Amino acid sequence: MNSLTDIRLVLIKIDVFLAFKEEAMQMYSPAVINRVSFQEQQQQQQSAPSVSAYLSSLQISSTSQQSVFTFLGLSISDIDDAMEKLKHQYQTQCSSNTFSKEELELLNQDDMMELKELVESEGLFMQTDQSGALTVSGLKDGVTRVLQKMNQCQYMNLAREVRVREEEDVYNKVVWCILANHGNWERLPKSANHQLEKNELTEGITDAQGLIWEVDVQAMVATRPLSRQTTKLKRLENLP
Repeated sequence: MNSLTDIRLVLIKIDVFLAFKEEAMQMYSPAVINRVSFQEQQQQQQSAPSVSAYLSSLQISSTSQQSVFTFLGLSISDIDDAMEKLKHQYQTQCSSNTFSKEELELLNQDDMMELKELVESEGLFMQTDQSGALTVSGLKDGVTRVLQKMNQCQYMNLAREVRVREEEDVYNKVVWCILANHGNWERLPKSANHQLEKNELTEGITDAQGLIWEVDVQAMVATRPLSRQTTKLKRLENLP
């Protein structure tokens, strides 16, 4: 052959692809064939190799499957040059982020499940190392969304921890009670105790029996939403 022409073929059926690959392997020397591993989701976004390369080989790996493509060129140097350019295109569109074991320990089981589902939906690759750190890699936009989700989960969990400490602190200082049906005063749970003290009553409070009450703090009265049953509230303060 005096020259090569760059031809792009889209082979939809796997049997056609395999037949084409076998014929190409027999026609050209395997010495000019190189392979390099990339993420599967990058295939459609990578630029075409240089015109000096006729075909090249690309093994694409993902969390679910692998595909092998063959590139052939006039010389090894042409293939190497095309691979370097392809590798550069890949690197400009991809990134990775590593989360330490300490960061992951801030997440609960639901957070981890949501994170895993996001990684899969974005077509990203994730792996853990011996230290327990988790590395996520793939398209930059996908990795960024995972990072944002991680930060959101960590923020929510830290906020819950702060809330628990605040509820405990208020519970030790102030006692809110509700008059039960049998005529005895019952102490409200920490969450309801904190809601009453901080006047966070938009959604009502829940007593120790799991009953929901609407509250009028000014009148110190609690009312059941459906039955309109009413009862009294009282507040006691623990003095140092």
